[in-house]
Amino acid sequence: MKVNRKLSIALTLMLVIYSMCGSLIYATPTSGIEIVLDKTMAPVGDIVKASININDIKNFSGYHINMKYDPNVLQPVTSEGVPYTNTTRPEAGTILNNSDFGLNSIAANNIEKGILNFSRAYLNIEAYREDANPEITGTVAIVKFKVLKEEATTIKFEDSTTLPDAIDGTYLFDWNGNRIVTGYSVGQPQTINFNKEDSSYITIDFDKNIADVGEIITATLKINKIENFAGYQVNLKYDPTVLQAVNPTTGQAYRNSTTPIKGDLITLDDYSPIANTSHNVDNGILNFSRSYMNLEAFREDNAPEESGTLAVIGFKVLEKTNTSVLFENVNTMPNAITGTILFDWYGNKVNQEYMVIQPKEINMETSVTPTSIVTILPTATPTTTSTPTPTPTDIPTSDGYITIDFDKTVAEVGEVIAATFKVNNISNLSAYQVNIKYDPAILQAVDTKTGKVYMNSSIPASGELFVSEDYSPLSAASNNIEGGILNFSKSYMNLEAYKQDGVAEETGSIAIVGFKVLQQKETKIMFVDSNTMPNAKTGTILIDWDGNRITSGYTVIQPEIINGAVAPTATPTATPTATPAATPTATPTTTPTATATPTTTPTTKPTVTPTTTPTTKPTATPTATPTTTPTTKPTATPTTTPTTTPTATPTTTLTTTPTTKPTATPTTTPTTTPTTKPTTTPTATPTATPTTTPTATPTTTPTATPTTKPTATPTTKPTTTPTTKPTVTPTTTPTATPVIDSFITIDFDKTNVFVGDVIKASVRVKDIRNLSGYQVNFKYDPTVLKAVDPITKNAFTNSTLPLDGELLINDDYSIYAKADSKISEGILNFSKGYANFNEYKLNNEPEETGTVLVVGFEVLQAKHTIVKFENSQSMPNGIEGTMLFDWDGNRIASGYSVVQPQLITVSEKPEPEFIYGDVDGNGSVRINDAVLIRDYINGKIKEFPSEYGMLAADVDGNGSIRINDAILVREYVLGKIFIFPAEEDE
Repeated sequence: MKVNRKLSIALTLMLVIYSMCGSLIYATPTSGIEIVLDKTMAPVGDIVKASININDIKNFSGYHINMKYDPNVLQPVTSEGVPYTNTTRPEAGTILNNSDFGLNSIAANNIEKGILNFSRAYLNIEAYREDANPEITGTVAIVKFKVLKEEATTIKFEDSTTLPDAIDGTYLFDWNGNRIVTGYSVGQPQTINFNKEDSSYITIDFDKNIADVGEIITATLKINKIENFAGYQVNLKYDPTVLQAVNPTTGQAYRNSTTPIKGDLITLDDYSPIANTSHNVDNGILNFSRSYMNLEAFREDNAPEESGTLAVIGFKVLEKTNTSVLFENVNTMPNAITGTILFDWYGNKVNQEYMVIQPKEINMETSVTPTSIVTILPTATPTTTSTPTPTPTDIPTSDGYITIDFDKTVAEVGEVIAATFKVNNISNLSAYQVNIKYDPAILQAVDTKTGKVYMNSSIPASGELFVSEDYSPLSAASNNIEGGILNFSKSYMNLEAYKQDGVAEETGSIAIVGFKVLQQKETKIMFVDSNTMPNAKTGTILIDWDGNRITSGYTVIQPEIINGAVAPTATPTATPTATPAATPTATPTTTPTATATPTTTPTTKPTVTPTTTPTTKPTATPTATPTTTPTTKPTATPTTTPTTTPTATPTTTLTTTPTTKPTATPTTTPTTTPTTKPTTTPTATPTATPTTTPTATPTTTPTATPTTKPTATPTTKPTTTPTTKPTVTPTTTPTATPVIDSFITIDFDKTNVFVGDVIKASVRVKDIRNLSGYQVNFKYDPTVLKAVDPITKNAFTNSTLPLDGELLINDDYSIYAKADSKISEGILNFSKGYANFNEYKLNNEPEETGTVLVVGFEVLQAKHTIVKFENSQSMPNGIEGTMLFDWDGNRIASGYSVVQPQLITVSEKPEPEFIYGDVDGNGSVRINDAVLIRDYINGKIKEFPSEYGMLAADVDGNGSIRINDAILVREYVLGKIFIFPAEEDE
C-alpha cells in the first residue's frame, strides 16, 4: 500500500538518526505517552480534541506514532475545520517547538482507512544536548476530530507494519538518538459516546483506585451483553513489585495454580463448569479460564448467561506508586483480542464485536484515567557489525547504478581523497540512505574543504542533487567513526511539490566525503549491509518520488582499491552498456601469473562484488567462472571482450570461491579490484596460489549466488560457448557404492514408505579433506514428494534453508547459508560454508566426516521414486550436482565420489487403527482425553500424544475438533453415552 511505503521513508529518512545510532534505552517505570480527550460525549458536528501527552520521558527529543480511528464516525480536522489530507500534520503541542534544534515533522496518513501516522523530532540533537534543558513532560501534538455519527467509538495508538517493533504504535527517542524501547506505558483514551448499559464489553472494576501499602484492592472481572456466552480465557499483566495477587477474602498470596474466586456466571453444575489456570506470578501474569463443558444441555435450557461477573481477584499494594492491571496479549493465546478469548455455547470463539475496556490506573495522582498498556520489547540489536557482509546486488536490468568515484586512488599519508557518491539513471529519485565501511586505522573521514574530522553525527557535503529548497531537503547521519562506518541519508520531504514540477533528479552526485590517509596501505571503501537497514541492497536504500523503495533496476558498483600495488590506469565510464564482442586481449594492471577461462560470456559490463569483506587482503573475483580449480595455475582466456574493462587485479581468485558467501560471478563490481568502474576487458588473471584468505563457497544454485535469481554467469545466461573446452568438466555417473573412501551421499531414514509418511534425508560426507563449505543441487519428482521440514512438516519455499547437520555449525568461523530452490520443478539447491577461514585453519580441527544438512520429503502418492544429486546449468563445474570447498577456499574438484541414494518404494498407507476418544493413545478413553481435547481447542497444545489423536478426537464425526467433542468424551467416561456419533456413522 503506497501510504505504508511513504511511512517507511518517513521513518527511515527523517528519524534514521534516532533509530540507528547508539543503544536502545529504557524509560523510567512512571514514564508514559497517552491520548487525552477533552470530552467523551459529543453530538454530531461537535469537535473532540485529542492531546498526545508524554510524561517523564527522560531527555525526550522526538516521536513517531500511528493512530487508528473509525473514519465513518470521526473526521480529523484542522483548527479552521478543514479536513485532514494524507499529508496534514497535527497541531504542535507545548514541547518540541524550538527551531534552534532543527525541528522537523512529517505526516503519512491514510485518511480513507482512518490512520494518522506522523512524527516530529529535533534533528540537531547535539545542540539540544548542549543546551541541557531536556523536554520531558508535556503535549507533543493535538488532533481535533469532528463527530460524524453519534455512536460509541475509539481513537487509539495502534501497531503498524511500517513501525517494526513499535510499542503499541509508538516510537520515542532521546537526545542521544537512542530509541526508548521499554519501560514506559502507552495510555489509550476512553471511548467516545460510550453507553455502558447498551455496549458489549469485558472489563475489570476495582472497589477502589487509591490504596495504601498493605491494603487489598478487589478486582472484579465482568462482561456485558456477550451473546450466548459459555466460557472465557483471559491474560492479565501487573507489576509484581508494586502489587501482589491474593485471595481478597483470606489475603493468601496466589501461586501459579491458584484459581480466582468465581463470579455469578459459569457456575451451574448442570453444565459441567471447568476452570483452569496458568499464572506466572513472579512476572506479574495471571492467565485463567472457566467454561461450561456440557454445552448441549446449556443450549437446550436456552438460558444464556450474557452479563455479569466472571471472577474476583485481590491485589495487595506493596508500594504506593502509580501502576495498572491490564488485559494483555500473550503468545499462548493466538488470535486473542487484547488478552481475551470468549466462547459461545457452540464452543466457538465469540465473533461478536465487543470492547476490551482496560481498568483505571491505581494510585494515579491526577484525574486522568488512561488505559495504559505496557509492552516489553527484546534487547536491541547492535547497529553495526565488526565485519559487515556486503550482499551481491541484483542483476542490473538497466544502466542505473550508484557508485563512489575517488579523485585519486594513490595518496601519501596526510593527503585527503575526495569520495563523490554518484547515481546514474535512477528513475524519479527522491531519497537515499547508504551504509559505508572503511578501515579507520588507515583512513579518517573528514570534510573535504575544512579537513575537520567527522563525528558520529557529521553530515557529508552536498552534491548536485537534493539541494532544492522548494522540496524541503532533509539530511541525517548516524555514523560509527570508531568502527569505520558512515551511515547517512538525504531526502526531499515535500514529495507532492517535487512530483508536480515533474523534473526528477536521476543522475548526478549526491554527497562528497573526504578520507585522510593515515597509513599508506592498500585499502578499500565499500557499500555494505547493516542490521539497521533491513532489506537494503548492498548497503543502499533508494526511494522514488511516490515514497516507494526502488528495489530493482540499478546496480551497486563498489569503488576502486586505494593505494593498490600498482596505480590504476583505467578511466571510469559513466554508464556500462557495452556488449562483449570479441576475444579479450587486454592486459591487467598487474602482471598475470596465469589466465583463467570463464565458461560463459558476460553480455553486459561485468561488475562483481563478493558477498562479504575479506578477512585480510581483499580477494577479487574474476568476471567469469574458471573451469578448473585454481589450486595451482588456472589457465584460459575469456571468450569475449566487453567494451569496458575492469582493471581488476585479483590477488587470489576463483569465481567459484568468493571470500564468504560464494558468488562465482556476482553481478556487481569487484570489491577489491576495479580500479575504476570497468572500462576494458580483464584477462582476469588470478594468481596461482591465494595470497590471502581464499574465497569461500557459493551461496546458492549458481557457482556463486547473486541476491536475485542466481546464475553462474555475470549478468545473463551464457549466450556463447567457450572458445576452448573446459579443462575440467566432471560428468561422473552415479554409483551405488563409493569408488573411493571420500564421498558425499544422501541417507534416508526409510526407503519403504506409505503415502503420507515423511522421509528424513540426510546429506552426509566422509573424509572430505579440510571441508569448509558445499553447494548441492537435488532433483526429485514434486508430484510424488513434497519437500518439508522433517520436524514441523512445514512445506519448503524456494528460500527455505534445510536443517543443520553435525558439520559447518561453528559460529566462530562466520557461517553463511543460502537456498535458491525451485520447488515447483522439484529442485532443491542449498549452500553453506565458513567465511572466516583463518580462524578455522588456525584451530586446525577440520570437519571432514558427518552430516551437513537434513531435509524432509512428504510422500504424496503411491509411486516409486528417487531423489538424486543432479547437475545444474547454474553449477557448470559441479560434480553430479555437488561442489565442495576446502579451508583455503579452493573447490575440491576431484578425489571424492558422489553416491546416489536408494530407490524409494511407496505403498498406499493402511487404514489407521485408533479408538475414538483415546487421544493420548493409552488404549482406553478416560477423563484425561477430554482434558486434552479441551486444551487443544483452547490452544494450549498443538497436537495430541497419539499418532492418530486428531482422528480420535473428532468423536462427533463432523470433521473438526470443537468443545462438543470434549463434552462427548466426558459423557462417555461418566457412562452417559456408550458410543460416539462418529462410530454410529460407520
